[in-house]
Amino acid sequence: MTQIAMLYRLQEIDLKNIQVQKRLQEIDAALGDNAARKKAEEEFMLVQEELKPLQKQARNIEFEIEANAEKSRQTEERLYGGTVRNPKEMQDMQNEIAALKKRNAELDDRLLELMLAIEEVEERLAEKQAQLEQVSQASADEHRQLLEEREQLLLEIETLAAERTKVYENISAENRDIYDTMRKQKNNLPIALLNGSACSVCGVEQSSSILQEARRGQSFVKCNNCGRILYFK
Repeated sequence: MTQIAMLYRLQEIDLKNIQVQKRLQEIDAALGDNAARKKAEEEFMLVQEELKPLQKQARNIEFEIEANAEKSRQTEERLYGGTVRNPKEMQDMQNEIAALKKRNAELDDRLLELMLAIEEVEERLAEKQAQLEQVSQASADEHRQLLEEREQLLLEIETLAAERTKVYENISAENRDIYDTMRKQKNNLPIALLNGSACSVCGVEQSSSILQEARRGQSFVKCNNCGRILYFK
């Protein structure tokens, strides 16, 4: 393999390594991004918080209804038990029983409204929970796939590094310096393939003498426009 061929292979390895490293960065960013799951959790918790005060109100009303019913029962027992004979006291007790029953009727209406509201919120909560479970499962599946891909990419980096070392060792020190310098200057593309009679990077047609020399591959010939080393493959 000629020096120019080895330099081109070195460039292919370096470009592939850059591509793999970029993908690794994307994977690491994706693994750390829990925005979708966090959003689903927040939406679930918002509805959950909406439900709590409604349930508390319903419990308080139920307790009050029970207390009023018990108080009404006890008052009725006293009223009809024969122990109270004072007409005014009996009237007061009847008024109290009527007031308690009226209050409970109002509370029953309010409790019904609350139960309907609770049912509606519980339905939304069930939807949000299903969405959260779906997002969580999708996130877990995606993370598993990304971790598998990441492992493969790390193995690929090792393979590329080993091949790069092997190729690099067979390139002369002078040509290594040329490659390393031009790589920095030419955006990681110091070597350009000849595409017919044109440079594959900048697209400029080359003279016949440049093409002849490049095809021989015995010396480095540069594109007359972008200055990259031309390689006839």
